[in-house]
Amino acid sequence: MSQNRRALFFIILFIAICLRFFYLDKGYNSDEGWLLNTSQLDLSGLIPFLAEVRGGVYPPLSPFLLHFWVKMDNAEVWVRSYFVIFGIASSILVYNLGKLYLDERFGLTAFLFSAVSPLLIWSSQFVRSYIDSAFWAILSVYFMMRILKTSNSWRNSFGYIISSALALYSSYLNIFILISQSIFIFVFYFKDLRFLKKWLTLQILIAIIFAPCLLLFFKQLKLATAIDPKWGERGFQLFGINIGYHARSVIAMLGMDPGFLTMHPLTQKFNKVALAGIAGATFCVIGWLFIGAFKNLGRIFKEKRLIWFFPVISVSALILYDILVEVMNFPFQPEYFISQHVLFIFVISAVFYSTKKINKLNVIAVVFILLIFIGRYQDAVKPEFETKKAYSYLAGNTKTTDCLLMVRNTNRYIDSKTFNIIIMDDYMYRKSYADYYKPLDDKARAVLSEVRDKYKDVWFYRSYGNDELLGANKLIISWFQENGYTMVDIKRFKRIDIVRYRRPN
Repeated sequence: MSQNRRALFFIILFIAICLRFFYLDKGYNSDEGWLLNTSQLDLSGLIPFLAEVRGGVYPPLSPFLLHFWVKMDNAEVWVRSYFVIFGIASSILVYNLGKLYLDERFGLTAFLFSAVSPLLIWSSQFVRSYIDSAFWAILSVYFMMRILKTSNSWRNSFGYIISSALALYSSYLNIFILISQSIFIFVFYFKDLRFLKKWLTLQILIAIIFAPCLLLFFKQLKLATAIDPKWGERGFQLFGINIGYHARSVIAMLGMDPGFLTMHPLTQKFNKVALAGIAGATFCVIGWLFIGAFKNLGRIFKEKRLIWFFPVISVSALILYDILVEVMNFPFQPEYFISQHVLFIFVISAVFYSTKKINKLNVIAVVFILLIFIGRYQDAVKPEFETKKAYSYLAGNTKTTDCLLMVRNTNRYIDSKTFNIIIMDDYMYRKSYADYYKPLDDKARAVLSEVRDKYKDVWFYRSYGNDELLGANKLIISWFQENGYTMVDIKRFKRIDIVRYRRPN
């Protein structure tokens, strides 16, 4: 590495570190609280808890490793630092993979994009197994590249087996990355029977290592309330296909998911013509990037099949996930595309790569993309829900004679020792986890009548998550209006409103 490139490497590394360590005390949201609470269990009770948990399907590696980290200190900055370390390591891994794939300049280009990617910055601060599982998946891709480009030594094979197994133990969805790797091998190495036998042996060994987790997986699948046909009914649909989900998955792979920009579904903001235009433009952009990457790499590689390496693995994994969405009604989440986004960074880097003198148009395009990424930095590091600020406001303004009404307690800072809390989800009805809440029945109205008789001032914690999406907030607000309550005050935080209602005399 020349002195200039060594200096550039450390400058990019410094940028990556600074961007990820900023604003780590933002406050937890309910999604983060789940992993934090799970990691604080005794190790003996971890697997039984995961086997019985309702709502999701989670392998044990992340809570197991986080358990030891949290044991040292459970301060928020320290907890988030665990994921920041994986985020920084992932960016360094991107550099090494790019360097191995092509050369140092290509590695530095990909390293720069990964350092400022808002999706990677966000996942590097989020207390869920997104960035760590992506790290293991990309490490698996790295060892796969070593097998293809250097030698099929036992060290490379061992590294591939272990990293692939760890990828599955941290996220079941990483199976799509491993399947996509095999798709690439069987398409482009199908004539090399000797290599195919070795590759199949590696896959069998990975399956053997992962086998102990299969029992846990099937137990969780039976209780997976997150898999619900109602999720498939949402989003922009065209000819029976959820085009909105698939367009958004492509945008997530680009690292520019609209969830960073708006708290409301795009179907509430645009008509079908506009949504079809957005989806069409998305697919055109992705197509243009692929064509540019193929043209550039085609001039460089003598072994043409390596041109297809990153496009095939990233897109195959994306398509497999989209099939899961259509077939199993699996919920769409942009954070499930971290690995695909990292792989696609190499496609973007290939578009602007040049072995000759620096192209001014390429420089302008790279700067443009970097400015877009940097412009969305605030959305990446700010809390999704300002739970800590909402709690501080309630703690400073409510009285012991007041009541706090919540659909669900999605704020880990609020507890019954501090507030007179009524959780309405215990008394409201919906057919499934993803279904809309039904009108208030006698049980729910009886609880609210007790609140009305006992408390003059009632504070309503309006969270703009599933409580809003599934209609629970609207039902509660309608009850306040029906019973003549006056809205005294409202304090707005990001995706949370604290509304103070007063009972009529």
